[in-house]
Amino acid sequence: MKLHKVKSIRANNFSDDIAKIIDLWQESIMNNENYTGNWYGVYHEYESDFKGDYTLSICNEDISSNKDNIVIDDKQKYETFEVKSRDDLPKVWQKIWDLELKGQLKRAYTIDYEKYSQDSITIHIALK
Repeated sequence: MKLHKVKSIRANNFSDDIAKIIDLWQESIMNNENYTGNWYGVYHEYESDFKGDYTLSICNEDISSNKDNIVIDDKQKYETFEVKSRDDLPKVWQKIWDLELKGQLKRAYTIDYEKYSQDSITIHIALK
């Protein structure tokens, strides 16, 4: 799957304010207000694990230009987590981290992503 990278930041789950991520989303969507397709939050360039720094890129499926695209390997195995609402995102991420800490989720730390479609939100975690 090929995605157009709209905007990116370096982030950390434990030392950054959530406002930094909210601002990134707002700027990305406002600058592409005519786009009506799916949006993605792509987590990549991990420093280590979920406690370290990573790059968060806001992406969409508008790949009309070849600039700033992210390619997600179709052969990569993913565990998918359904999210009932945006308010549930932190709970689902906490569940993912808890599963990892218990050894029940073997993350690859290559490219993970959240997919926002018209009627659903899913988190895709790359597996070893």
